[in-house]
Amino acid sequence: MNQTINVFQLPADAKKNKDVISGACAVVIDVLRSTTTLTYAIDAGLKAIVPVLKVDDALKFRESAAKDVILGGERNCERIEQFDVGNSPSDMIPDIVKNKTLIFTSTNGTLAMIAAKNAKKLLLASFVNAAEIIRQIKNEKRIVIICSGTEGKITSEDILLAGFIVTLIQSENKTVKLDKIAESCAGKWNRESQQRNLLENLRIGDGAKKLIQLGFDKDIEYAAKINSINAAPKIEFDKIDYSILGNSAEEYL
Repeated sequence: MNQTINVFQLPADAKKNKDVISGACAVVIDVLRSTTTLTYAIDAGLKAIVPVLKVDDALKFRESAAKDVILGGERNCERIEQFDVGNSPSDMIPDIVKNKTLIFTSTNGTLAMIAAKNAKKLLLASFVNAAEIIRQIKNEKRIVIICSGTEGKITSEDILLAGFIVTLIQSENKTVKLDKIAESCAGKWNRESQQRNLLENLRIGDGAKKLIQLGFDKDIEYAAKINSINAAPKIEFDKIDYSILGNSAEEYL
């Protein structure tokens, strides 16, 4: 099968290449922590995810929505005061999220999700669900991987996961064509995974250091539980009514 993989290291890079994303299968990565947290949420019974860029947009959704809506996310790694849950896997328990729609905003992850809005299909990847992601994308002809980074800077953990996904696809399809960044990510994964275990690799990044300083050490351990969840969160933009946001809706359409 003729198959291609493009990797964008930051949401800003993806926004500049809308033509590459349009009609492709997009995979968004934010290892620490959005895509990891949302994978745990789906595994706990969450029904749907609505990404938004602003806290005010999330609050507008709650004002206009039914009782099965909850708000989640963070700013500067901390849970937003008016929200039901933060951006930690430990927050995503069935008693809170089961059968609910989560209106979610984060510093980095939701930027990448919105950048992928024109994709044919959009999945959220983490180390904990990598095997399931591969199962769902292995027959896609065009795959685009979008890393979230941290505040506009490339993060090592996102690049590592992108490389891991690329190498897994390569094992399924020896003829897959990679762009230069995909090749680089695969090389980084192959080197780093031989030198350290996954938890050690995750802990050395700048994002992890900030989480550790704030007392979120356990979130890094949750993120390192490789292939522990058989769930692939997806964002279905065609099912989200952003019109309730008024003028702000333009950012999502």
